[in-house]
Amino acid sequence: MSSNSSNTKAVAALAEELKQKGMTTFKEEFPAKIALLTSLLQNELLRLENDAVLPPESEVTPVIPPISSGEEKGETSAAGGRRKKRKMTETQQAAASVIPAAHVDAPSHSDSEEESEDEIGHLNGRHGHAHWDYTHDFAVPCNKTIMKVIELLRKEWKEAVELVGCVKLWIQLSIPPIESGGQFHVGVQEEVIQELNRFEDVAYNYLESPTKYFQTRAKLGAKLSRHRSVYDYRQSLLEADSLEYLNLKMAATELRNSYLVAYDLLSKNEDKLSIKDQSFGSRMTI
Repeated sequence: MSSNSSNTKAVAALAEELKQKGMTTFKEEFPAKIALLTSLLQNELLRLENDAVLPPESEVTPVIPPISSGEEKGETSAAGGRRKKRKMTETQQAAASVIPAAHVDAPSHSDSEEESEDEIGHLNGRHGHAHWDYTHDFAVPCNKTIMKVIELLRKEWKEAVELVGCVKLWIQLSIPPIESGGQFHVGVQEEVIQELNRFEDVAYNYLESPTKYFQTRAKLGAKLSRHRSVYDYRQSLLEADSLEYLNLKMAATELRNSYLVAYDLLSKNEDKLSIKDQSFGSRMTI
């Protein structure tokens, strides 16, 4: 019996401690965060023009060294062309060992062979006057500016989830017993909790948003690396960076505004959020 009594007292003490922590968070932490985020919105990283956020030309447009136009077609760096020529020579040698020399005609290319060589030449950038070597690696690095902005805001999103959870717990622990008849107070408390839930969802969604951005950019970067002559992939990647930067600026503003709305709602209804004459221990006996 004494064990149950001590456990009840320990739980009641913990509940009182969490309630006090929630009230302190609302009265001290929320105003501090509003001031911090207001100053953060003036940070130079969040006041850049969209063009300044985009990566440099060298990171999204491959510099492909040209093949010297003086090289002979059969002596180019295209390994496929050399292999094709060597294979044809071996075939001709085998045929010459069976057919008398008088009947061996000069080597000639069939239409299919010419089309095959033409295709190999096109894939290696030797079509017409475009002498490009596409065998060099091309890396698409992350957007360094957007990475800095994400790291700047990620800490605030995480702390917002923790602080809102702390205030929500204070209000939930302050809901009066059912038989006390304080239904008006309960209605106000539920409305406040709904607003805090919305605030919490906003912070969670912004915590997940960088993952989606990186996945989208990774797919575009992979396609750009494989298809370097398709400039639409390059433009798509630039548009993704520009859109993400705009979303991050809006995220910083919305986070500050969510703190402000929540603090205003809590301040106006503070007297209805906590019933001072009700203890946690008495509520446990219901």
